[in-house]
Amino acid sequence: HLPCTQGVKSSNLFISTIFESHEFIHGFFYFKVLKKMLLLIYILKGVIIMVYRFKQFIWAITSIFSSMDDSIVEKYLDNDEKVLFNRLNKMEKSHSIRVCNMALKNNKNNDVDKNKLAKIALLHDIGKSYKSLNVVDKSVLVILDKITSGRLKKFNKNNKVDIYYNHGKKSVELLQKMKKGYDSEFMEAIEMHHYVLNNNNIYLKIIKECDDNS
Repeated sequence: HLPCTQGVKSSNLFISTIFESHEFIHGFFYFKVLKKMLLLIYILKGVIIMVYRFKQFIWAITSIFSSMDDSIVEKYLDNDEKVLFNRLNKMEKSHSIRVCNMALKNNKNNDVDKNKLAKIALLHDIGKSYKSLNVVDKSVLVILDKITSGRLKKFNKNNKVDIYYNHGKKSVELLQKMKKGYDSEFMEAIEMHHYVLNNNNIYLKIIKECDDNS
């Protein structure tokens, strides 16, 4: 009976090996599919970002040649704030006006102070007045930032790189000099509008979203 028993064991081992191999092949197949799906998602995300960047580039170019509706500036900024705002080049002023219009239009929160939100939107980039970035400068810096995964920031001794990464902080410094009594929520929304923060500053969330899409 021993040879028969050994035959049964060998058959069972063979069948078990087949099933294990089958499961391994399936597992490997699913892994490859998942990997391709993640790669596709990553590519689509990159395409969406590039579409937004291209749209921003077109807006920047057209803003140079088109007239600017500054009625919203007159409505929400006082004279001192308008002086700071008008230090920006036309491209940046048009961008800030777009951010402001979008923020006011998209906000559905009744607890948000409309006047405060508009001021933040219009003043969030005034730090760029230290060193003007033209449309080519901005486009190149955006691309280099993506390629280097932010490591370009190490070269902040270059004035344009410094302004690109630190204009939020410089905007706050300019506002502090005016001693208007802006609260911490106001200042944080301006300084950190390019960063993702897990806090309850609704103004920061609105401005970041509108800035990213304008």
